[in-house]
Order: sequence, then structure tokens, then C-alpha cells
Amino acid sequence: MSLPPLPTDLHDAGVEHFSFDSLCGRLTITLLLDAANGVSLVRKQLLLSGISNGKEVIHLQQQIDLAKSRSNRSTLGYRLEDFSYHNPLALSKVELAIRLAIDHLPVLIIHCKKITTQELI
Repeated sequence: MSLPPLPTDLHDAGVEHFSFDSLCGRLTITLLLDAANGVSLVRKQLLLSGISNGKEVIHLQQQIDLAKSRSNRSTLGYRLEDFSYHNPLALSKVELAIRLAIDHLPVLIIHCKKITTQELI
């Protein structure tokens, strides 16, 4: 099984929204990217579903919520440092291992079954 390609334009994207639904095992991340022309902005949504290590994702969600409440802002204001395969050589037929690194937060390895990316208007 080959790994599906991941978006390559996410480095330094602003994390606008981070929401984990523990009942469904689904993480939604909304990112704000600078457009290539530098004039407009592009929003992308990452949807990771079938997450098996939900406790770790919940812990990161709590840290994000705490950071937002301390800053008294509705968005996090941190940037995405890395969104890549954790170990692309160790293929699993069941799960994908994604390395998620957000500024000022610990790196999280997310074990999921599917990743969907879409551009938002």
C-alpha cells in the first residue's frame, strides 16, 4: 500500500480552528494560508478520521483551549510547523501515522484511517 499524498503548502499556515470529536474519532483543523500572489488568503480544512489515539488528541485540544482562553482570543494565532507522515517507511495497512507540530505546543503523532483536505471559500 502506498501512502496518499499530503498537502505540501501548509508550513507556517495559521491555525484558525482545532476541534476533536471524540465520539466520532474525527479531528478538524482549519488553516489560513497566504495565497501565492500575496494579496488574498486561502483557507484549508484538514479532516482526520478514524483516530485511534483520541486521548492524546484530547490533551492537545485542552492545551489549545487553555492558550486561547489565556490570550482572550477566539482563534489560536499559532502556526503549523509540520504536517507529515511520522514514519513513511513503516507502512501500516490499517492506520496512517501523521506528525502534527503547531508552534508552542508539543508534537503529536496522530493515528488515523483517513485524511481529507479541502479548500474553503
